[in-house]
Amino acid sequence: MHTSRLALGSLTLAALALGMPAGPARAQPAAPCAAYVEAFGRGATAFAAGDTLGARSAWADAARATVCGPDAAFNLATVALGRGEWGEAERRYSEALVRMDAWADSSAARAGLRRLERAALDGLFAVGSERLRADSAHAAARVFAGLVARDPLLREAHHALAFALYRLERWADLVPAARRALAFDPLSYNAHVLLYNAYRGREDGPNARAALDAVNALPIDVRGVELLPAPGGQRLAGTVAGRAAPAGTPVRVAFTLLSPSGEIATQETTLASPGPGDSVPFTVVFPAGGATTYRYRVLDAALPGNP
Repeated sequence: MHTSRLALGSLTLAALALGMPAGPARAQPAAPCAAYVEAFGRGATAFAAGDTLGARSAWADAARATVCGPDAAFNLATVALGRGEWGEAERRYSEALVRMDAWADSSAARAGLRRLERAALDGLFAVGSERLRADSAHAAARVFAGLVARDPLLREAHHALAFALYRLERWADLVPAARRALAFDPLSYNAHVLLYNAYRGREDGPNARAALDAVNALPIDVRGVELLPAPGGQRLAGTVAGRAAPAGTPVRVAFTLLSPSGEIATQETTLASPGPGDSVPFTVVFPAGGATTYRYRVLDAALPGNP
């Protein structure tokens, strides 16, 4: 079961990534945050010199100023994540998000704050994924549930939450979680199987049989789709694996790019089944950008997953 594509090395520290090693990513109020700025700068200098322990100590000093920005907490979380300290990483990323919510920022700095929020959510997703790999399904489910509550567009978190609930055998909670995953990915074999297992676990015979029929009739399995940059826009790149449909069967799909402000663009495409047991890559290019995620729907009325 896929849980994460996030490489820990891709996470960056606030301010350092922006080329601002001397202070936090945004202006702090003059009082009482002068000490925060000084401690943050000490941490940045220490980290740049390879002194991770010194950086953590300085950023912890900064984070004690609870009315100041989220940068120090974010950096502490990211360092903890890199060290495999999952509990500390979760605590500090959550702290950074709380501070972001309370932060009064200028319009010129909001884009940077949104990037920092996205990075914190990515970090929490990595924490949840590592918890799941370590068989800490309860902790993983808590992380993923928090993520989808904060941002319902985090499609990978919906899938990961459903899998964590399956591991916990929380069948009643798994039914809506699997349905939410299928709302993003109606041709996902894994999501269909999770929904079947949820109904079977609840001993709901009629719905379990209907879900199993949908699994067996699924024409193709759309897997591993990534949202990537493209010249003048963005693209989706993934894999079509064969399921029930004979090789060459066309499946018409409408992919929609999404952002927190709404739909950006929709592109219809036809995915040809490679036949049972085979798989082929596909790409859909959009002449638009700014999306943070996607969803798709099946346009062929007779196929499973079509609303």
